[in-house]
Amino acid sequence: MRLGARHRQDGPPVRPALWTHHRFLIVIAAGCMVLGTYTAALQSVEDRAYELAARLLPPAPDSAAVAVLAIDTATLARMGPWPWPHDLLAGIVTRLQDVHPRAVGLLLPLAGSQTPPGLAQLRADAQTMNSAGAREVRAWLAHADPDTVLAQALAETRNVILAAYGHTTSETRPLPGALQSAVVTARDLLPPPYPTLLRPFLAPPGTPPQVVRAPLESLMRGAAGVGLVHTQQRRARGAALLPRVDGQRLPSFALRLAAQAVEMPMGAVVPMPGRGIQIGQLMRRTGPGYRWYPQPPRDTRGGLAVPVYSLARWWAGEVPASRLRQRIVLVGLTAPDQMTPFPGVGGLRYTPVTWNAAVVDSLLNGTGITVPTWFFGAQRALILLLALWLLLLPSAMHGRRGLWLSGALALLLLNAEVLALVTHLLWLPLTLPAVFLVTTQMVLAVGHRMRGIVAAAHAALQTQGRLDEAFEILCRCPLDAAVVESLYSLGQEFERRRQFPKAMAVYARIARHDAAYRDIRERHGRLASVAEHFPSAAGAGAGVGLGATKTLVMNDPRVEKPMLGRYRLERELGKGTMGMVYLGADPKIGRPVAIKTLALSQEFEGSALQAAEQRFLQEAQAAGRLDHPNIVTIYDVGEEHDVAYIAMDYVEGENLESFTAPDRRLPVGEVLDVGAQVADALDYAHHRGVVHRDIKPGNILYPCDGGNIKVTDFGIASLTDSHHTRTGTLLGSPSYMSPEQVAGDRVDGATDLYSLGVTLYQLLTAQLPFTGDSLATLMYRIAHQRHVDIRKQRRGLPACVGRVINTALQKDPKKRYSDGAAMAAALRKCRQQVKGGRRRGPN
Repeated sequence: MRLGARHRQDGPPVRPALWTHHRFLIVIAAGCMVLGTYTAALQSVEDRAYELAARLLPPAPDSAAVAVLAIDTATLARMGPWPWPHDLLAGIVTRLQDVHPRAVGLLLPLAGSQTPPGLAQLRADAQTMNSAGAREVRAWLAHADPDTVLAQALAETRNVILAAYGHTTSETRPLPGALQSAVVTARDLLPPPYPTLLRPFLAPPGTPPQVVRAPLESLMRGAAGVGLVHTQQRRARGAALLPRVDGQRLPSFALRLAAQAVEMPMGAVVPMPGRGIQIGQLMRRTGPGYRWYPQPPRDTRGGLAVPVYSLARWWAGEVPASRLRQRIVLVGLTAPDQMTPFPGVGGLRYTPVTWNAAVVDSLLNGTGITVPTWFFGAQRALILLLALWLLLLPSAMHGRRGLWLSGALALLLLNAEVLALVTHLLWLPLTLPAVFLVTTQMVLAVGHRMRGIVAAAHAALQTQGRLDEAFEILCRCPLDAAVVESLYSLGQEFERRRQFPKAMAVYARIARHDAAYRDIRERHGRLASVAEHFPSAAGAGAGVGLGATKTLVMNDPRVEKPMLGRYRLERELGKGTMGMVYLGADPKIGRPVAIKTLALSQEFEGSALQAAEQRFLQEAQAAGRLDHPNIVTIYDVGEEHDVAYIAMDYVEGENLESFTAPDRRLPVGEVLDVGAQVADALDYAHHRGVVHRDIKPGNILYPCDGGNIKVTDFGIASLTDSHHTRTGTLLGSPSYMSPEQVAGDRVDGATDLYSLGVTLYQLLTAQLPFTGDSLATLMYRIAHQRHVDIRKQRRGLPACVGRVINTALQKDPKKRYSDGAAMAAALRKCRQQVKGGRRRGPN
């Protein structure tokens, strides 16, 4: 009978939720992507693609219209630290007129007054003077005021543009009254061909509010104009020619300087919605929001095409006047301690003055990148078209074929974007649509694969005896309605087979997705009661579930999980030979690890503590040298908060101690396979000078996935090299000790082979070869008595099994197997005479 038909009797089937349908996910992904295009964060992906493609553009010719006088580190060293006196700036402005510049741009902060205290009162007093010397006094007072000197110099030249500095703020602030006269009337609406309802779809991302610090009002009255500069620019990509401040648009510093250079007042600068900006006879097509994208000003040598001269060298007459004559001269700070450079297109680094010089040069020469008005609208429309393509794509194309097809289409879009930019200086918004296509197709491909896995799990559920495989398959699937329903029916089948711990594990898996799903709470409680009253039914995994006892690591869900070194402790796994063992996670690579700890300071003090720390490190070094498929790998060792720890490979499974009960014995053939692999591991370790000293079922991990057997707890091994060895301390479990261990003699690899013989004896008979009422009695029997023949304990065992066990349990180490390889060979030879059992690992 089909399991799917069985569980329908227990309740109505769960219909797949709407949000698990792939078409719904495509619509949600497209909606999120379209909404994200209204944010600068997501548009930065498009911008970075533009920067990479712009590196392919040819170098720009050297500028013949613009030059920069840089206040660099050498200038500050020769002419004094910043800020400079305004009368010094006045001298610079006046002297610049000797080279007849087309315009001068002072990209300097001039918001602070330098008028000496009390000078205003002296001026007021001078106004009341009627003496013949009153005019001379007022003239002297004017020359004593640096602000007045600079304002007069600006008024005499009438070709200097000042900078108003704006920076981002969290709240909107009104525009300073002194800048109201500079406001430009500009409509943001598109021209009539664009429908009104379409305008929000074409809108660019919003910009945060700005607060503006204007120059001194007296300086603004003398200057030819003022333009806005953004002080928090992070990248040089595009320039807003008419940035918005408090709902109004101000001319940028670069636009105002370009207009001055062509002798056009701001009244002659006409914003044309949907087209660009008219500057006199110059028409410059701008992108959305009146943004101008200059062609990367990189010369043939990889430097800036606009010439930059040190102001100190020019002041000293070291720069020929011909290099500045009839040019637009910008003066600004470039010293690193005053202005932090920011990266730009073409691999160049800019300061505000060099970037604005490049923008002005590009505006005058018309060397800009064309960004259509419909840039963002086309981007969003293409995302929706690609979403429609994915919606119409058959489900069979969601796998590898669809991934290849979508990848080819995305590559075609990216190539088209690069070709348009390189050949026509046209920037098309194709990167975000390509990213949306590939990422959404990858999600669909993962879902397609998961659906295939679920189908395979259903097939396994219909085949008796493959329930464990079905659980492993379903555990790899994301928990949606279909997977949860399959898990529920699987748990019922485990109940019917009286495999209660596995059923509890299945219900616990469901509870992570939906703790109130159907009747899993009642079922889990009932199974837990059975496990409590009948321990033999509990077996492996009985503690897994909704009612598991909280550990020290997970004692409060409101507290973050503790860290040890770089590892996050998830839960306790148990107690090892030298301390607690935790399940941890390595956050760097997301790998689960088992972490063995020892609080040395609580166990030792003084010289004993130092000896314990040294021994702990020696043991970790010895274990870390072992690299074998049947030995748990050591990754790291450290000490933190007086706790020493070893991080090792985490192996999911259970140890062989679970199979020492009479009703849980493994098949004889499988026990021999296990013994051969352990013998291989011991042979490898012994040849590298490491003796385990504590081989027992509890230190042999039995993976449920059928992988290699793993020997653990090599972290307590001692080196048997002559320069490390000799210990009289009894390590290990007494029932598995060799006679030489009991006697406190020197031990070697033969000790581990004896312990392996005891382990195999117990796995095959569910009994130990030696027992005693006390530790002394047990040790005496191990040292002097012969064990009961294994074939008497369990009838039907082949004779070769008795020979292997008898050889391994010899009192004299020399009469045992010469090494682990010899014992492994004997076990495999015997295995060939035994039928049944799963084969694990190499044989």
